[in-house]
Amino acid sequence: MQEQAVSSPTGESIATNNTRGSYKSHELKSTDRGGSEVESLAIQIEKRRAERIPVTMKVRKRFLKTFLTCCQKNNYPPGKVPPSEVRDFRDQVQEEITARGDGVGFFKKQAMLLGFRDDKSTLLRVLERALEVIAERDIKDNEYFFFQDFNFYFTVRESRWPWRRSALASSLLVILTFYIFSAVLWCSILEHDGICDSNGETFSGAASAIYFASTTMSTVGYGDLSVFGGSEAPSKWLMFLGIVYMVAAMLVASTALNVGVEAAANTNWVTRTQDYVFNMLVGEYSQGMLLYRYIRRIKLVKVGYIITQFFALNLFGIFVSRAFDNGPGETPWNWMTSFYWSVQTTTTIGYGDIDIPFGLRYFQIFYLVIATYFVGNALGRAGNIKEEILDVRRQHAWRRREISKGMIQEMQAPGLHSENCQVDQYEFVVASLVTLGKVTADDITPIMDKFRKLAGKKGYIELVDEMAEREQVENEVATQSERFTAEQIGNSGELEHNEYEDLGFE
Repeated sequence: MQEQAVSSPTGESIATNNTRGSYKSHELKSTDRGGSEVESLAIQIEKRRAERIPVTMKVRKRFLKTFLTCCQKNNYPPGKVPPSEVRDFRDQVQEEITARGDGVGFFKKQAMLLGFRDDKSTLLRVLERALEVIAERDIKDNEYFFFQDFNFYFTVRESRWPWRRSALASSLLVILTFYIFSAVLWCSILEHDGICDSNGETFSGAASAIYFASTTMSTVGYGDLSVFGGSEAPSKWLMFLGIVYMVAAMLVASTALNVGVEAAANTNWVTRTQDYVFNMLVGEYSQGMLLYRYIRRIKLVKVGYIITQFFALNLFGIFVSRAFDNGPGETPWNWMTSFYWSVQTTTTIGYGDIDIPFGLRYFQIFYLVIATYFVGNALGRAGNIKEEILDVRRQHAWRRREISKGMIQEMQAPGLHSENCQVDQYEFVVASLVTLGKVTADDITPIMDKFRKLAGKKGYIELVDEMAEREQVENEVATQSERFTAEQIGNSGELEHNEYEDLGFE
């Protein structure tokens, strides 16, 4: 097997194998869609990611801690244990589950029905999967299993609390907690009459406090309820508390509100509906279609999305607001007043220049939250139009490209087989990803740094029997030690012989 020397960027000579580096080894084995080596590799990695086992932090800590302790006791390399250790750990957990039998308590069973995990059963499942990986990769007993890599690539962290596993459920819980906290703080603890405006109705004070929380999170701030709106002037500590409350509201809005409503908007049926409508209006791009017409159609549809969302939300607010009448002494609303109120609400401007019916606060608790997100989402879409158009232009230039010397020179890796006008599937994928703006050279460089570290001077990554290599190194060290000892003894004997000659002895 012949090898050739190729210079690295640092000038170091790297040995590469002719057969390994030839284009023959990288040509397509199948012309079917999804059947190429590159596609198979991508599908394999995505499948592994989709099949990761959900584990709680408690399960992950025991998994890692057990094997780390094993490494320290038996002097194994960090992050690696022999397969026998995995089997022993699996047997230990299996015995714990068997000894427990049906001893799971009533409350434990009810908790499992609610979605709580049984940690030992989950850990057993993880260890069984680890043994499957060991069998699939044919890891011998004298080889190592990389348990830290397995922990990252084959398990995924999840919360022990079922309601925190869903982004929507978790965010709704955070918002609900903030609402309850606001009602307790302003109405029960501080008894602030400027925020807990009851209007003589039962529980309406708590509703006003929740309405105040909603206007604070959405940054609308009509000004009808405020820290300064009480019967007495606020003290310095109350103003400081108001500052802390505003910061807390922003944290809730940024961490829970945006994530939660975005998760609700990105459900499968919503995405499928939007894609269907978009494709129906824009149409599929064809080779003969003029690019500027296609881009113009995309702009119209995107802007149409934003306008439709905005006006649908405002119309909903207008019709609901008409169901509430202003109280005595308040200016009655007409249709234009409702429209004016709806727009200043959905745009989060909130001038506070009109009297809002007291009963409308119950509706606004939810309307403010939803309206703020959808308008923010519409503005975000408007800001992304430019990037989407640029992506369409890249796709257009890439799709219409045909085989030419220019394409070959641009996609062919420089320095290797430059005399052949050929591009293999790996070069084509990397060059296309960079051309389409999916990755950059800065993304690829650290990846290749890792490759160079693993490959060394060979120029490619090769599996090495670590235990055998370790024994070989130890044997070489022992041999060198014996040779050094023998040389020392030989030198000592030669020195002693020379001394005898100096004394006149033959």
